[in-house]
Amino acid sequence: MPRPDIGDVRAGLLTVKQAARIRGCKPKYLEQLVWQAVKADVLERDGACVICSRPDGMLDVHHRMARGSGGTSVAHIAFGMANLITLCREHHMWVEGNPDEAREHGWKLDHGDTLPADLEVLRFGATVRLFDDGSFLAVAA
Repeated sequence: MPRPDIGDVRAGLLTVKQAARIRGCKPKYLEQLVWQAVKADVLERDGACVICSRPDGMLDVHHRMARGSGGTSVAHIAFGMANLITLCREHHMWVEGNPDEAREHGWKLDHGDTLPADLEVLRFGATVRLFDDGSFLAVAA
């Protein structure tokens, strides 16, 4: 079997544990490699906090649907770009502290919800659908 790359994990073809076993490395190490690549892609896609458009300072990549315990086994939750948005630290704290209001805008999702790509999110004042390939589509109001 060819040595897997982080794209196999991102795409959900292999879990972190499976890919780490094949590569002969620790799962935590591989998870960090995948996360750093995904985080860089999300920051590049958004470029700023999706709520206030702040482009600098402390920017976080936020999971709309929390990973929960053992979340890395579900690729579209842990690493899917439809589940990830850029928030400044202030708005990240606000989203976590105001889950009901954050849900109204799609910034926070419940595990009982459908896939993140199927749920709209308010991004830079426009309602969009995010997709795991990094693209997005504006939704008519």
